[in-house]
Amino acid sequence: MASTIQLKTGTGSAIPSSLTQGEVAINIDSGLVYYGSGSGNNVKNLANFVHITASGNISASGTITSTGGFIGDGSQLTNVGTNLFTNITASGNILSSGSIVHGNVSASGNIVASGFITASGRIQTLSHITASGNISASGELSIVGDITASGNIIGTRGYFGQKIITLGSTDRSNEVSPFIIKIADSNGEDEKLKVNHEGVLKFGALDTLPTAITGGLVYSSSNFYVGLS
Repeated sequence: MASTIQLKTGTGSAIPSSLTQGEVAINIDSGLVYYGSGSGNNVKNLANFVHITASGNISASGTITSTGGFIGDGSQLTNVGTNLFTNITASGNILSSGSIVHGNVSASGNIVASGFITASGRIQTLSHITASGNISASGELSIVGDITASGNIIGTRGYFGQKIITLGSTDRSNEVSPFIIKIADSNGEDEKLKVNHEGVLKFGALDTLPTAITGGLVYSSSNFYVGLS
């Protein structure tokens, strides 16, 4: 006659308070399995693993969270929400059907998002960066290829081999200035230098003349001032 082995069971949100070493219990509602570990009757559950190795797929209906990171080229990662990571680094492309919001975003390939791209650190790529919204970084913007955004490109510092600004017909009709340098220093106008929609270069008027430098050019009190050696 066959014997029946029945484990300790619980329901709802029940978790065993203690299990002797090697003792096993199961919550029949959540499906979580618990076991006793060590001489102190410590309880651990099989939902937590140190390492996962699979020759096939690893699938989850919920969230997969890692404090150590994901290692690999990412070629087989699909439907991964980019908001799950602190930093994103890829040896290939970074593609998102939504927005990318992180610390540092680095890729040797393209960075593409159908939403906006925002980084509290650096945005860096050896190729192109494209977003249907704003591209914003509190650190450096370092892009070797093209930058394409339907919104604004905002950064505290940027390095570009060549920068070509193309103003569309809609922006021209709305008199949008394609190039503006702002310095909020309480010395006259914050917009120190601007190219308007007609291609006119405009200097912002300063209240106080700065320290003269050779080759410098400033505008103040309806006059231009040139720094000479």
